[in-house]
Amino acid sequence: MIRGWWKEHWLSVFVGAVSVTIIGGVLIPVFAVPKQGSRRSCLSVVKQLGTATQIYLSESDGFMPPENWMDALLPVTKNIDSYNCPDFVWSKTKRYGFAMKSGVVGADTKRVTELSATVSFFETEVLAANLVMNLAGRNSARHRGGSFVGFLDSHAKWHPLGAKLK
Repeated sequence: MIRGWWKEHWLSVFVGAVSVTIIGGVLIPVFAVPKQGSRRSCLSVVKQLGTATQIYLSESDGFMPPENWMDALLPVTKNIDSYNCPDFVWSKTKRYGFAMKSGVVGADTKRVTELSATVSFFETEVLAANLVMNLAGRNSARHRGGSFVGFLDSHAKWHPLGAKLK
């Protein structure tokens, strides 16, 4: 009985097996792509820093925060975790991973002509509180060969490592 069934249906079984193999070959790469949730959340952190800076600017007559920028923005952010990159946690005591560009610390933003092109925050491999540093060669490449950068107008973008930034 089984031999007779096999003789009559072998082509259907073969076509079904080939179909499953083809569909699996198409769908497995789709589900194997790594999720970008942490990348998006890190972008969100940079945007939050930009928004907090805008609120600080409105309360300080357009002057950027001083060198202790984390402390200055804390009344606005109300959360120390706002300064942490979700992807870059090495220890519980040093978790920050963001820096304010040294050229904008305490600066009068009314004198800046291109707010949307001037970097204010960037990701860095250096983990320290209230970090202020020059952008040249210091930004991190923890997100697929690039990092998130915040600008004075509070927008944030991903930039490849080595991109020309102001």
